[in-house]
Amino acid sequence: MPFEPERTSMKTGRSSSKLECGARPDYPKRGIRPVGGNMARYGQLLVTLIAVAALAGCSDEGSDGNGSGGTAGSGGAGGAAGMGGMAGMGGAAGLGGMGGMGSPPEATIVDPATDSGNSDVDLVYDGFDMDLNLWYKDLTLEGTGTDVEDGMLTGASLVWKTNQTAIQDEVLGMGANPTVRLYSDECTGTEHLIVLEATDSDGQTTASAARRVFIWTLC
Repeated sequence: MPFEPERTSMKTGRSSSKLECGARPDYPKRGIRPVGGNMARYGQLLVTLIAVAALAGCSDEGSDGNGSGGTAGSGGAGGAAGMGGMAGMGGAAGLGGMGGMGSPPEATIVDPATDSGNSDVDLVYDGFDMDLNLWYKDLTLEGTGTDVEDGMLTGASLVWKTNQTAIQDEVLGMGANPTVRLYSDECTGTEHLIVLEATDSDGQTTASAARRVFIWTLC
């Protein structure tokens, strides 16, 4: 019968059919020989066992190596994210370029030059509108509008308004020197507060100080 060498676990000392990682195969106990012409088979068996033991490796060491590589890759991705954040700050800085709105315009009423009293003879009613059932006074206004960028403002850039919106439209007229009609629903008189609004090419609007105009008649 051929001799089969015993394989012993290096950890437990017990016979086993498997070799532990890095363990060398046990050789036959002294005094035991292979039977008859089985010497060649015995030699081949020893060579095979030695080769298997040499090729055995520790999978844990290989896993550790792969894990370290993965960690390094994650670090690289973190660096890329940091660069992205710097780019975002650059975009915010670009907002500083917004601007360019010039100085607001100025509006001034030239005529009437002052607030009127309650019995100014130049402000007596001109007539009575039968259709509207209102008294009225036609009045020529004068004003100026200036802007640092646009210069003198004219036409629709100058708008005259009244506070008496209960009896007439708010807008009286446009331009630097319009003739407007002021209405009254009281025989004894009505007070109008008139302002001039100037608007520049940027769309900025400035209103002048209000001017008091009292139109009236003797009742």
